[in-house]
Amino acid sequence: MRQEINLVCMSGQGAVQTVELLAKAYFVQHGRYVASQVFPGPRAKSAPVVTYLKVSDRPISGCSANYRPTEVLVFWDGLLDIARHQSHGAVTDAIGRVRAGLFLINSTLRPADLQLPFAFCGTVATVDADAIVKRLLRRDPPPVGAALMGAYAAVTGGLDLALLEDLVRERFGGDAGRKNAEALREAAATVQVARDLDSGTTRTVAEPVPVDPESLPEWFPIERETMRGFTRGGAAIWRTKIPVSNDTQCLCKDVCLSEVLCPDNTGFIVRAGLEHQGYRIDTDFCRGCGICVEVCVYGALRMVPEREVLATNPTYEGIGVGALVRART
Repeated sequence: MRQEINLVCMSGQGAVQTVELLAKAYFVQHGRYVASQVFPGPRAKSAPVVTYLKVSDRPISGCSANYRPTEVLVFWDGLLDIARHQSHGAVTDAIGRVRAGLFLINSTLRPADLQLPFAFCGTVATVDADAIVKRLLRRDPPPVGAALMGAYAAVTGGLDLALLEDLVRERFGGDAGRKNAEALREAAATVQVARDLDSGTTRTVAEPVPVDPESLPEWFPIERETMRGFTRGGAAIWRTKIPVSNDTQCLCKDVCLSEVLCPDNTGFIVRAGLEHQGYRIDTDFCRGCGICVEVCVYGALRMVPEREVLATNPTYEGIGVGALVRART
């Protein structure tokens, strides 16, 4: 027996800790083999994070992305919109590949009221983990991992709640451990479940775009062995606007203040391969803070609503890191 579980979250919501605890619980309670992978790993503070967990009765050789997941835990329901627009490759793939099984989503909506982005038939569960964790831990954004584990255990019946509580207390310690364990128990009691639910759509996720790892420069922050078409650009989930360059006004010859002062190192000057040099962003991780626009010496940058960009330029051509990759190879 083999399970493949995808956990999809924003950085800071606790998916990495959650996958560690789930793996430990499956090992301790059932003696099963476990392996996990975090994508894209440590990066910008507000970047999406997809964590993959494999659980098996047999030894697991390596752990890459899950291609046949049956369980997906979504730490924020806004990520469903990103998968619907297919504007973030890793998020789209992690959510869209599950066609049957379990969707567990941190949301205020009832399962029947959710609009799933792709064809799905199975169990859909929702829990307002945000409200639980904000009240108990007084943190915003709330790290909802422990609460989602409680809901997951209640829906699947595969893990003992008392064991999970003990693991959470041990992992976090002190008052934080106690409150996270309380959040776990409350989420288990309040999760809403709809079984045999059909999304009512026939739309399916597109297959990942093949990427030649050799075409990527050495500095590109993704392991070439795990590249799975992560080229579509970023999602409008932690920002409403993105910086767009008017290349004819991009005139700084030596140091670009916008590049230097980007807090997440997601903005770059591109000088080769363009008619005019220009400023490009890593749209997978740019938070849309606008600092680059504020400090641009020649006023070459402006913040544009991302919905407007996606309506006419869904691949971020001339805006995103694709131009930078081509220019530096």
